[in-house]
Amino acid sequence: MANLMNELLSAKFNRRQFIKGSTAATAAVAALGLGIGANENALAETVHSPIVDHDEGGKWISAACWHNCGGQCMNKVLIKDGVVVRQKTDDTHPDSIDYPQQRGCVRGKAQQQQCFGPDRIKYPMKRKGWSPENPNGQMRGKDEWERISWDEAIKYVADQYVSITEKYGSQAFVTGSWGSFSENIPLMYLGGHTSVADSTSYGTYLLNVHKTIGVSRNGFGANNDRYDMLNADTFVFLSCNPAWSAPGTPMTHYVRAKENGAKFISIDPMYTASAQALDAEWVPVRTGTDTALLLGVASEMLRLDAEEGNIIDWDFLKKYTVGFDANSEKAPNLKEDVNFCDYLAGKYDGIVKDAAWASNISGTPVESITNLARAIGKTHNVWMMHSFAAARNDGAENLPQIFMTIGAMGGHYGKPGNCTALSYTTTSGNGGDRLG
Repeated sequence: MANLMNELLSAKFNRRQFIKGSTAATAAVAALGLGIGANENALAETVHSPIVDHDEGGKWISAACWHNCGGQCMNKVLIKDGVVVRQKTDDTHPDSIDYPQQRGCVRGKAQQQQCFGPDRIKYPMKRKGWSPENPNGQMRGKDEWERISWDEAIKYVADQYVSITEKYGSQAFVTGSWGSFSENIPLMYLGGHTSVADSTSYGTYLLNVHKTIGVSRNGFGANNDRYDMLNADTFVFLSCNPAWSAPGTPMTHYVRAKENGAKFISIDPMYTASAQALDAEWVPVRTGTDTALLLGVASEMLRLDAEEGNIIDWDFLKKYTVGFDANSEKAPNLKEDVNFCDYLAGKYDGIVKDAAWASNISGTPVESITNLARAIGKTHNVWMMHSFAAARNDGAENLPQIFMTIGAMGGHYGKPGNCTALSYTTTSGNGGDRLG
């Protein structure tokens, strides 16, 4: 019987062969169970099914991946009779830490279903009862659809551009912050458009962080090369989940740092896939309360430094920052003589932003806030990594500033094993050469 199961497990079957094999196996098991005098060696004569070469008659070529992540991961498709029948990713060389395969994600490897799925839209259509003059909105979701030509579809769109411009002016066209100039060229020909500095993708990192904390408006910058991970002993993820949201091979390098002895801390409303993979200490936080949590961490760092020492890098703050405390150089362009430490102490609004206050707002236990403050002290080599998710909501205007301030308090800038920066898409865990 063991020989039969081994044969079944090792053989490759099509559906018909599988059914036939299953029937034969069931009969054989039944015969053995009834004690029929079968020759034990007879079961070893199972006939192998033919091995199908799925690549035969096809050609592997490189293919694009249209997902908006910028990963540039390798995507290969097998073409047979002009149709994609299989997909694969990078297998051009053995996988290793120093030369990782550029594997695509599940979404990228599902492009075949998107392009050739039975529910895809193959051509332009419109509702039968719709026209530019009579939108017939009450039939939306109820009307039948009819196929139209590409020329007709393009004319509908072009005519609407002209009609809107004539009726309402070019300011009636509104574009989000993510749209590039090239995408808006048609609107430029019509007289321009209204732009919106919204929270698309980058969130409040689109505000004045380039002036206040010295990084570009999209939050990129200061991220070290992936090989520097081996110099770090602590990694802090703020709303980061590269196992889900970053293309390329960031988790390969984070795992390598973990194997090198680094500790991971995940600040997130959820216990993420990344936290699980890296056995991270989870610091739970209510959605949208990250700023309050980090203000509590800053207060706790000050308290621990006063009581224990070696938490705050005062030399770094004195040399590279302004406006931290009453003894610091005054921040430029401020009408009043204010500083960060007095704000934490409640001097300006009567609210002391200590760990207990932060815990009440964020739901994060005071003990977790204390542990986090101690873990990112100056004696540790820390990679502090943020993503944009936590900055994509109301009340997150100061999140970039407090996150970068926490990094400065620990002195986690500009030295091996330390950075306070972005972990996002292709730059996740790598500020050196692109991995894609």
